[in-house]
Amino acid sequence: RLDHYPIREQHGIIYLWYGEGEPKWELPEIDDTGFGPPVSWSTELATHPQEILENMVDYVHLKELHGMDVHKTHPLEAEGPYLRLRMQVRAATLPVLGDIVVNQPIQLAGLGWALTEVILPGNAPAVRLWVLPTPIDPWRSRHHFAAAGATILPARVPRRLLMPLAILASQAAAMMFLRVTIRLFGDDEPIWNHKKHYLHPRLAPEEKAIGPYRHWARQFYRDSRPQDDPGAPAPLSEDIS
Repeated sequence: RLDHYPIREQHGIIYLWYGEGEPKWELPEIDDTGFGPPVSWSTELATHPQEILENMVDYVHLKELHGMDVHKTHPLEAEGPYLRLRMQVRAATLPVLGDIVVNQPIQLAGLGWALTEVILPGNAPAVRLWVLPTPIDPWRSRHHFAAAGATILPARVPRRLLMPLAILASQAAAMMFLRVTIRLFGDDEPIWNHKKHYLHPRLAPEEKAIGPYRHWARQFYRDSRPQDDPGAPAPLSEDIS
């Protein structure tokens, strides 16, 4: 007898629910108007999906590890299985133009889905990045990236060329953003592969988002951890500060 799993398809990405019973929540509805098909890349990591997504709320490491300046952040917003964070990041400093600051909203749904958007000033391309970690063994995950781009072409472009040029431009923007993401990922990869998970980490004041994130993540665990995995993220019965 073959097992049947509920599936969903969004933006050219297929998701499979492999928990018990029917899905207890749905992925957020995202308007994909103007965005081209996603491009993707994946690799394996010796870590847990919770650790991978924690990296997205640990915005302090963006400056220390990646050399990116976070100009402004907003408090985490938790709503059931969903978590949201908004920040402004200095993407580059250019002659005459000065700092190029982008808005970067982040959404999480469960411990296997995250979406971040980079919204540039003016009519520059907007890009989206899906972060999709999937556990494949105890403390081993398959990490998927998918990126999609949207462009606004000048009005003087002939109508017959508008659609094919928009597709090419959006895919070029997505591929460029994916390559940048993979390069930044290379800085994080050795940390994930050697990092030890502590239930009660000592956090600096600037790392205050990690505590609320871990409290939010507890809802996705059973009542106890596997006995042979003492380093696993804490279950609901544990207190995390």
